Amino acid sequence: MKNIDKKINKIMNFENINQRPLSLIDKNAEKIIKKYPDRISEDSFYDIYKDSEIKADKEYASRMEEEFNKDQSQESKDAKKIADAIEIVINNHIDLSNWLDYGTCTYKTSRYDDIKNGIDTILEFINEDNKNDSTFLGVAFDITYKNDVRDKFLRIKREIEEKKINKVKYFQSEESNYKGQIENIPRLIIGLDIKTGEELIELFLELGGKKKLGNHFFQFELIDELLYQLDTFMKYAEKVNNQNAYILYKEIKEKIEEIQKEKDKLNTPDKDYRNEYFYNFCDICDNIFNR
Repeated sequence: MKNIDKKINKIMNFENINQRPLSLIDKNAEKIIKKYPDRISEDSFYDIYKDSEIKADKEYASRMEEEFNKDQSQESKDAKKIADAIEIVINNHIDLSNWLDYGTCTYKTSRYDDIKNGIDTILEFINEDNKNDSTFLGVAFDITYKNDVRDKFLRIKREIEEKKINKVKYFQSEESNYKGQIENIPRLIIGLDIKTGEELIELFLELGGKKKLGNHFFQFELIDELLYQLDTFMKYAEKVNNQNAYILYKEIKEKIEEIQKEKDKLNTPDKDYRNEYFYNFCDICDNIFNR
């Protein structure tokens, strides 16, 4: 893994997001959400689960979503809208712009798994040698642009200590024959500041923005974030004697390191830029897992 402290930061001209009206961010986020509403549907699994079971899961998701929305302020609802839009952009360009190379695929989980199991995005590593393979290797992503990353790291720390097995009930791979429940999914965080998130949203809607997103520095920062976490989580899993988590993190880390080697070959402007959020992100990770 690269030493992040030796990264060369370049000056980039970002407009100060605090000078922009929040309503513009909201409107752009809403456009993206309306255009890309797709997620895994529970209705595609009647060949695996009983009708009554799927019906109960959908009713549970609707009931909990209604309860959640009832207690949320307008500010919280707007923040979630922006987070959902950022998530769509990142998921799309992990796939469309190969932010994590060609051997990966992202999925928005079902409403049930998002609410019940706390997993809203899955990254699958594709076995190019055997797409008929019925096994699954991937991670759950928790994407955030807010300053709640400490709570998210604490959650992962507890999961490692308690040897919790994360799972998704409704999953269907687009690249292999795998369909059904997946278990043993390690959880990782993708964090970014609101300024970068707003830029991703704007470029996503901009004519010709796809090329700019294909070269955007965040894809390289994303890889460094993942590797930093994986290295930290591996050490902590070993410390608390969670061998299963250690093996999983190690396997995922090796995959991401392969991706990093390929991405390093690209002559992309600003690929070595890391903003202040990235260093704060790593510092918080260190503080949580090494105290």
